[in-house]
Amino acid sequence: MLVIKADLTILSIFSAGYYCSGGSVSSMPTNPAQGGKCQRGQYCPEGSPAAIECPPGQYCFMERLSEPTGNCSQGRVRAESSPG
Repeated sequence: MLVIKADLTILSIFSAGYYCSGGSVSSMPTNPAQGGKCQRGQYCPEGSPAAIECPPGQYCFMERLSEPTGNCSQGRVRAESSPG
């Protein structure tokens, strides 16, 4: 997603690890009404309009991830998005 200023110039693309829900003028929004960083258990590819929950069988154990960290080990159960 692009940030577009009032004069229609492009300001930036939202950074990987962050999401923008609208109206942000930063590529790394900190105002919850505009977006924020992806939390543990989530990931946000560049330009994300919302955080994405880590899928079953994978883990996302850090903040600001652009993709899941890895796959859980066979026979292990993921707890709070920690490495399985």
